[in-house]
Amino acid sequence: MKKAISLVMIFIFAFSSLSLCLHSSAAENDLNIDQFSTQLAEMISSYNDSDRLIEVTNTVNIVKEILSLKTKDYLIASTIFWKMWKYKDSYRIDFFNNEGLLTSRVITNDNFSINKIEILDSIIKTTVFIPSDVHSFLMNAYLCCRDIGLFLHGAMVTYNCCGLIFSGVSGSGKSTITSLIKEYKNLSIVSDDRILIRFKEQIECFSTPYDWKIERCKNIKTTLGCIFYLKHGNKNIIRTLDTEEKFRYLFTTNLLPFYIPNGILKISYAFDKLLNTTPIYEFTFTPDKSAVEHLFLFLNNNLS
Repeated sequence: MKKAISLVMIFIFAFSSLSLCLHSSAAENDLNIDQFSTQLAEMISSYNDSDRLIEVTNTVNIVKEILSLKTKDYLIASTIFWKMWKYKDSYRIDFFNNEGLLTSRVITNDNFSINKIEILDSIIKTTVFIPSDVHSFLMNAYLCCRDIGLFLHGAMVTYNCCGLIFSGVSGSGKSTITSLIKEYKNLSIVSDDRILIRFKEQIECFSTPYDWKIERCKNIKTTLGCIFYLKHGNKNIIRTLDTEEKFRYLFTTNLLPFYIPNGILKISYAFDKLLNTTPIYEFTFTPDKSAVEHLFLFLNNNLS
C-alpha cells in the first residue's frame, strides 16, 4: 500500500542549473517537505547556462511497501545492492540495503530520462531523503549514454577559480583533507562525495544534490584544476601518476556503468579524456596542518 504522499520532482539539468518542482499530497506526514525543498532549492539555483540542456523527470513516491516481483524478463546486471532487469523499452532497478531489504525501485525508459521511483517509508529517517545512490546511478547512466560527462566519487574545494578534487576509496581521507583545508585556508567545501564532470573546451566540474552530506554542499560550477587520489601515510608526498596508475584509480573509485549498452567502453573514453587534459596526482598525507601546507606549496609551485 502506498502512503498518501507523492513527490513529483522535475530536474532540468544544464550541468550548471537544476530546477526543482516538488509537491506533496499529504495533509499530515512525518516529512518536513517545505524545509527539505527550501534546503535543496537554495543549493540548486540556476546559472543560466542553457547549452547542452538535459531534461530528466523523476517522479518519487514514498510507499509503505515495495512488492517483490516475479519476472521472466532478462536480468542484465546484479550486485548485492541492486539488480537490474531489461523490459522491451524500459528498465527496472531494485535497490537493497546492507540487510538485503528492498528499499527503492526505479522504472526508467531506455535512455534514463523519465524515472518513476518508489522509496520505502521506513528508511526515510535513517538515510538521505532521496537516496543519493539511486539518483547517481540514473544520472551516471544518462551522462554516459550521451558521452556528455561522468560522475566522480570525490570531495571538492575551489581555489584560484578552479576545482580541486580529492578522490579515493572510502576511508582514504576525502572528508579529512577538505575539513583541514577549510580550517586552515578558509576555503569552502563544495562537495563531499559526488562531483559531476562535463566535457567542454575546458573541463567543468559541478557540485550535485546527490551527496550523503548535503549540508556541506554548495551549488558551484567551476573549471577543473586537478585531481588528487588520497592515501594515509606517515609523511606528506605528492607524486605524478603514470597513465596505467591513473586508469587504475579511476576504475576502482567510481561507479562504472556496466549496466548500459557499451557502458565500459563509454566510460573508458570518458576517463581517457579526463586523464589527457587534467593533472592527476597521488597525495599521501598526514591528517594535520602540515598536509595543507605541503599541498598549497605544491599548488603554488606547479599550478599557478
